[in-house]
Amino acid sequence: RPFAFVLNGTNPVTPVRTAEAVAVLEAGGEVAPAVSTRTDFIDSMASGLGVTEIAPSGKAAAEIKALWNFIATKLETK
Repeated sequence: RPFAFVLNGTNPVTPVRTAEAVAVLEAGGEVAPAVSTRTDFIDSMASGLGVTEIAPSGKAAAEIKALWNFIATKLETK
């Protein structure tokens, strides 16, 4: 079955650690774009909206859009 690893809750202050984790996971399969812990996620949960709604040009929204584009591409090629 097709699968991909998703790193969720990564620390945006330590991108080197995320890159190291990606490198290790790539040995076992494909790795989707990482999603960092960001304030916009907390704000979106408190408001009942998604990050693409409360801050569409923010970093959290960009990460979610990148993850969705990755998933959509994989579903198209299935």
